[in-house]
Amino acid sequence: MTGVILFVMLLVVLSYREVVTVYTRAGGSYVVARENFGPRIAQVAAVALLIDYVVTVAVQIAAGTAAVASAFPSSPVGRYATPISIGIILLMCFGNLRGIREAGKVFALPTYLFSGSIILMIVVGLVREVAGNLPQQNVLHTAGLITPARALPIMSRCFWSTSC
Repeated sequence: MTGVILFVMLLVVLSYREVVTVYTRAGGSYVVARENFGPRIAQVAAVALLIDYVVTVAVQIAAGTAAVASAFPSSPVGRYATPISIGIILLMCFGNLRGIREAGKVFALPTYLFSGSIILMIVVGLVREVAGNLPQQNVLHTAGLITPARALPIMSRCFWSTSC
């Protein structure tokens, strides 16, 4: 099975390489579909990209708001998660409607802050490991944790239904 997956990944990589060398101008899937299959199929590709973008943004914003709410359980963020998420989505819409150059400036600061915090976390972890004061998790003590036998029904229920 691994060989089949690797073969399919190889085909996708080779296909993308071919598309990138042939279609050098901007437009992506829409341009490729329009030139090969006509405008109707190109519109399907454009709609699929728009739906993908909207769903991706909605899921990421909701997950980010939920993460902040869980990090600060005593704060009012949890009660106002939906309005906060909608406000962030509206801010992203405003940033994206300003154009590529301005959107890059607007979204650069959060990207740099995120990258910097991840790098800082890794550096602090490495320094604490070298200094010998990094807390260790006892992996042999599993009392109270979900075992694989108990996790499988829970995960399958979440996967196959929307009422997890």
